[in-house]
Amino acid sequence: MKLLDKSTRYYLVYSFFVFAVGSVFFYFSIQQVIYDGIDEALHQEKLILVNNLKYEKQIDSLKLNDVTRIKRLGTSYHSVYDKYYTLSPKRDSTISDNHRQLESVFKHDGVFYELRIKQSLVKEEELIQSIVPVGIVMFMILLVGILGISNFISVRVWAPFYGIIDQLRNYDIKKGNIVKYEKMSIIEFDRLSNDLFVMTSKINEDYKMQKEFNENFSHELQTPLAIIQNNLENMIQSPNLKEEEMTHVSAILEAVKRITSLSKGLLLLSQIGNNQFLDVSSVDVVAVTKKIIAFYSGIIEDQNISVKEHYNVSVFIKANQTLIDILITNIISNAIRHNIDTGTIAIEISMDKLVVTNSGKPLMGDVNTIFDRFVKLGEKKNSIGLGLPIVKKICEVSGFTVSYENNDDEHVVTVHF
Repeated sequence: MKLLDKSTRYYLVYSFFVFAVGSVFFYFSIQQVIYDGIDEALHQEKLILVNNLKYEKQIDSLKLNDVTRIKRLGTSYHSVYDKYYTLSPKRDSTISDNHRQLESVFKHDGVFYELRIKQSLVKEEELIQSIVPVGIVMFMILLVGILGISNFISVRVWAPFYGIIDQLRNYDIKKGNIVKYEKMSIIEFDRLSNDLFVMTSKINEDYKMQKEFNENFSHELQTPLAIIQNNLENMIQSPNLKEEEMTHVSAILEAVKRITSLSKGLLLLSQIGNNQFLDVSSVDVVAVTKKIIAFYSGIIEDQNISVKEHYNVSVFIKANQTLIDILITNIISNAIRHNIDTGTIAIEISMDKLVVTNSGKPLMGDVNTIFDRFVKLGEKKNSIGLGLPIVKKICEVSGFTVSYENNDDEHVVTVHF
């Protein structure tokens, strides 16, 4: 939910609460004002009538109208009072509409009398019914106006903030863009814009330095590693090495090869992450797969692995040729490396996916981490744990998805194009 919508919702809830309570209060306030006016008129009428009765000797014989009645209470009555209330037809069957009535007890010549004066509320109720709707309409107009003005002001005030949000949404560190600073009239937004400009500039600078360092380090490391590896291979071929020395040299050579593979893998991950493989073309997945299988044919024969291929003549996808070569190479080499003697590899390619299934021993550990870097769940000690992470990274930048399934001694890697 947007910030503006959330604040407007609170305004609406509060406004409707005020509207509901205010409408009821407004109605009863007007009603009370009218009743007070009627009660005052009834009281004045009572005073006039009681004052006129002082000149009458026989009140019981007086003939009053239908809305005014006098009743003799006697001499034993002890209280004098005025009481006002609304009389409805349900309470008094002699009337057909609501009346306001004054019930008063007064003393005349030592005798107590009860005086009742009624006044119809038809005109007053019509007045209330005409005033209340007008008040409600005016209140609604005021409410809508307040909300409209509030929304307009909020949009105008928050416009710079949403502009900053749009810049952040389009911010991509790999493209080297930054959140530009724009001078704003609101102090808080101006500070936010300036801080984001400084922050993204620093992030871009650090990212560029880290990128250059990784690339330069990985690249420069290859040369001394290659020299060390060549010298170690030459030493192994020397006839003067003793068996113990041969063992040490072989261990060093193996470590150098691992460092070389690790350096190349990390450099490749960095290059993929930096979008250095942007060229997209139509790649024949079947042709690439056949080429890689032919490349590994010697190792496949040495391990007596049976390869079963199920695919059409050609399957073309839009992707980077180099990345697809690396992707399929890593999957197939992984299936060979973690296979068993006289094992099997099944490769299935359709228009929307590549499925590679290989036999092998059950994995040790959490298979959900198999695509994480440096995770090694198999028994192969020479694995550096970057093969499948590279596969996952290639799938991410190419718009593919990759998944892994493990059924005891059968491992399945599926890439959905």
